Amino acid sequence: MVSKKSLLRNTAHAKAKIITTALLMIAISLMVLPIVPIKANPITVAISPTSGTVGSTVTVSGTGATANGEVRVYWEGAFIATATANVAGEYSISITVPHSRAGGLYIQVRDVATGGTVSEIFTVLPEIVLIPNEGSVWGHPPYLGGDEIMVRGTGFGAHELPPPQYWEGANVTLEFNGVVWTNITSTNWDGSFEARFYVPSMPHGIYNVTATDDLGNSAYASFIVVPKIVSHPTSGSAAAHVHVEGSGFAASQPVTVTFDGINVTIFDGVMTDPQGRFANWFKVPDVPDGIYTITATDADGNSASAPFVVPGTVMFLTPNVTVGSSIVTVTGFGFQPGWSVAITINETANMDLLYTVMMLGQTSPDEYGSFEFSFIFPITKPGIYNVTAQRITGMTPEGFMEMEAETWACLTVVNLVMDKLIEMQGDIAVIQTEVGQIEVKLHDLNATLLLIQDDIAVIQTDIGTIQADLTDIQLNVTAINGNIATIQTTLGTIEGKITSIDGNIATIKTDIGTVKADISNVKGAQEAIATPLYIAIILALISAVGVIVLLIFMRRKPKS
Repeated sequence: MVSKKSLLRNTAHAKAKIITTALLMIAISLMVLPIVPIKANPITVAISPTSGTVGSTVTVSGTGATANGEVRVYWEGAFIATATANVAGEYSISITVPHSRAGGLYIQVRDVATGGTVSEIFTVLPEIVLIPNEGSVWGHPPYLGGDEIMVRGTGFGAHELPPPQYWEGANVTLEFNGVVWTNITSTNWDGSFEARFYVPSMPHGIYNVTATDDLGNSAYASFIVVPKIVSHPTSGSAAAHVHVEGSGFAASQPVTVTFDGINVTIFDGVMTDPQGRFANWFKVPDVPDGIYTITATDADGNSASAPFVVPGTVMFLTPNVTVGSSIVTVTGFGFQPGWSVAITINETANMDLLYTVMMLGQTSPDEYGSFEFSFIFPITKPGIYNVTAQRITGMTPEGFMEMEAETWACLTVVNLVMDKLIEMQGDIAVIQTEVGQIEVKLHDLNATLLLIQDDIAVIQTDIGTIQADLTDIQLNVTAINGNIATIQTTLGTIEGKITSIDGNIATIKTDIGTVKADISNVKGAQEAIATPLYIAIILALISAVGVIVLLIFMRRKPKS
């Protein structure tokens, strides 16, 4: 017969087994639960808004997706985005409308785990953009009509064809203020197009530019005709004869013309015509050499200005003291519009000597006779050099350019000890030197990272070392493989070992120093952060179960 004491002992032992088994089952369930898909109701989708133009934003959302599962979004069958549903199977993601033809197109959503799909129709609307959206009739080159305007259209129609062609463009007609242009263009298969036109002769005001395709899709944009004046010539000495023409002013209104504040309107006065145009003649007042302003203002207050140089062309260099491979900008005023200008350099500042020129580039003055041209100075040898702007007058029978020197400026090249990197502009560095700030293309100087200490980077170049803040060289963690991080900088790529992670900030030890960088947007970073946490949780659960089992067995007493 079993004693009461033995029965109680056996009952306690059975209870311990049941508790241990239950705890083990709970632990196992916790470990496998995140990877077990939980299917809800069939997936749904809603889009907001339901129509819009190319480049607009659409919110795609729904319910019924697999809990914590991937949801893929397609545009007319082409993958465009992916999202992750929450534990309730809800998802939401914003997409940008891609280049597409006009009309109703399908946005499709797929639940990756189950293969369930659903779709909604989004209506693409036509749109045009004008670049720029204002201008005048007197454009460059002179006398060709007006400023050149680009029309960019998206969301227009395309004709459906049998396979394998599928789609071809539709014809598009442009109108300015209701007047049809002759330059008819056509769309691409995706309903987009580009066209150009010159501003017609119109008074100051706001006008509509309209694009219509042969499928009936249409869109318009507003264009502003603004006042503008040009002078012929753009430079001259005192008493030189100057012809001023204006457009885009108010129709049939009196106009006042001034030269640096001096009224130079012709004796009988000036009136604009019905298209807002006028002409005026004057002689340059007796003023000192310099750059002056010609201004025209009509009775409605519309005004425009143009520069005029006395006595002739002028040119500036920025900077005019530099070091090898620096960027130099040439700015010129008072040149003759419509004639190309060659920028050259020689190795002497004595213009009385016959010199051999080096061609740096070619540019064209605008309708005001002004230009700006930048180049990388090709010579590192210290000295004084002439940078010359020469008008190209024609070609020789041998194919060489004929040029007339209009003006020049001196550029001084010195040996400099570089000190501090002020800022980075892409590949261009602004550096503080003994004689001021200069712009240098660091890659031309074989710039490399030498050392990183605290928040300072030391950069080695062919002509010395410079210091820079780490933010100036744009540290960007691009990849993480295990505990090795790849860091992209303006001066190249470096690698380092992640020694610690605090939130989204990783401490990375490289061969040239230790840096801290944000890794929140790097693929693999979350795994690097999360994996130790998951391991710790699992080990903690196993340890807890082990402790409970150990306590139960320790409480067991030997059988009597």
